Amino acid sequence: MEDRQTGASGWGRERVFAVAWTFLLVVAVLGVTLRALVLWPVDGVRYAYVLHAHSHLGFLGWVFNAFVVVAWWQFAGRVTDRFFRRLFVVLQVANVGMLASFPVQGYGPVSIAFSTLHMTGSAVFAWRLWRRGEAAPLVRPWLRAALVLMLISGLGPLTLGPLAAMDLRESPWYAMSIYFYLHFQYNGWFVFFVLAAWMQMSGVHPAVDAGRVRLAWWGLAVGCVGSFALSALWMEPPGWVFVVALGGGVAQVLGLAVWLREFAGGTRRFGDRPGRWLAVLALAMLAVKMVLQVVGAVPVAAALVNERFVVIGFLHLVFLGVVTPLLIAWAREAGWMPRGWRTSLGIAAFLLGAGWTLVVLFGVPVALVPGGAALSMLLAAAVVMLVGVAVAFPVRPARGG
Repeated sequence: MEDRQTGASGWGRERVFAVAWTFLLVVAVLGVTLRALVLWPVDGVRYAYVLHAHSHLGFLGWVFNAFVVVAWWQFAGRVTDRFFRRLFVVLQVANVGMLASFPVQGYGPVSIAFSTLHMTGSAVFAWRLWRRGEAAPLVRPWLRAALVLMLISGLGPLTLGPLAAMDLRESPWYAMSIYFYLHFQYNGWFVFFVLAAWMQMSGVHPAVDAGRVRLAWWGLAVGCVGSFALSALWMEPPGWVFVVALGGGVAQVLGLAVWLREFAGGTRRFGDRPGRWLAVLALAMLAVKMVLQVVGAVPVAAALVNERFVVIGFLHLVFLGVVTPLLIAWAREAGWMPRGWRTSLGIAAFLLGAGWTLVVLFGVPVALVPGGAALSMLLAAAVVMLVGVAVAFPVRPARGG
């Protein structure tokens, strides 16, 4: 399954993945900065502005870039290499622009312009992959659902400008617009894309039950829409909203359970034990996330689940526990990352810091650890992750050297 494709320009998938990893490194630096700012505020540095840069580059600089590489690898079909390279350049202009503008102005004219540029590039990517990409017949609905949910998520940020103009920044609607984007990104686009790519790479063999695959799709799709109600539980809504949230969570659990029955065996397609471990870890964390959503829809737990630490915990669970380990496993398998001891050491450090972060984020509200101690632990975990990402940077020895 190795893929060291490069074109005349040298901008092959291996180098594009290295650019994506560079943004992961930037995200890790910003993460350490955020943890430090909480403990030691700096005059003139706005925490919220740095947070905007951290989150946007995490979603768009790392995950979206890496997804473009995976799509280029698995679903390109009649989509030309030239298209992927040109699109990638446009996306990087938008990412660098967001990196330069968000820490300075937050949601301002320049950062919104670059965000809009990226959103436009994302729409072109979705349209071209929908029209000319190639996926196995059973995989196609999963890939298309991922693309649709990615586009739907963009409706959230589009409402922020009008809401701010109406002086509604402090209103529940402003918060719900942000939650709308986050939910349909990490609960829709991310989940459906990684499952589609997993199916495409594993191969849809004759033993796969097509009816169960369609049932899994419906469970996860309906559940994704219904579980958005979880984002509204903090507003103390009427009882039917809890019912919708619970139903959505249960539908997702059942959908994932059916999917795992058909495709969990795809871990055997990874060429070495570390790759299989990373893949198993990603699937296990995805299952944990789905179960936690069901727990969060129970009224007695809703107040706890909507604590800031736990909300951030859900985001980091998907980002650090599901998407990133799976992308690393695929990168190793495709040959975009070397398999030497340095890479393995860096990945181990990253996973240690990620696990440490998740334990603190989910454990603090329950264990009532003093806030200062929790923040210090999060800073230490962020530093460990930063070191891991830097050590594992996918650089190969010079040829002939």
